[in-house]
Amino acid sequence: MLIMKAAVLALTELVFHAALLLLLLRILLQWVGADFYNPICQAIVRLTDPLLRPLRRIMPNRRRFDYAACAMLFIVEVLGFIVIALVYGMLTRLVETTPWPILLYWPIFGVLNLLLYIYFFAIIAAIILSWVLPGGGHFPPVQLIRQLTEPVLAQFRRIVPTVSGLDFSPMLALAAIYFARIVLRAAAEDVYMISEFVIGIVGLGD
Repeated sequence: MLIMKAAVLALTELVFHAALLLLLLRILLQWVGADFYNPICQAIVRLTDPLLRPLRRIMPNRRRFDYAACAMLFIVEVLGFIVIALVYGMLTRLVETTPWPILLYWPIFGVLNLLLYIYFFAIIAAIILSWVLPGGGHFPPVQLIRQLTEPVLAQFRRIVPTVSGLDFSPMLALAAIYFARIVLRAAAEDVYMISEFVIGIVGLGD
């Protein structure tokens, strides 16, 4: 019975984490104006369209902001919380003992934590690629990583511009992500968040 419960829990977390990741990537790629002719972008669009199509009727896109995808992020978080809590047999207890306003903060922390992780690994990948493939060519993953990270890194170059060919923006961005996670962890503790029940939480309680 315990093995079955663990398997159901692992599968549930995998499905909901994958859905959240794809939706968040779609939002980010639209926000940065990524090339949607990129095969990776097209794959993300195809995978997320079935989830977003019903919401498109009432929540159309506005320029680079995808309202339907943002709403679906919250829906996925809430559904993930409900399913995981049910598997643990804790849903009724959590709902009865935790005020609703506090519970509503938990999905927000899940999305923000995943967002920080996406940019952490994307910036690390961009640093490595700048050494291995300085030009980058037309390799779709390289293009995608650069399109995703460049708008963020450009903001840090305004603070510390490139000096003698050395770009310090990735280090500043990684430092900002580190401190943002510290703040997020403290805020999560303030609302008594239990990371096991929140989709998108990776290492926040470490």
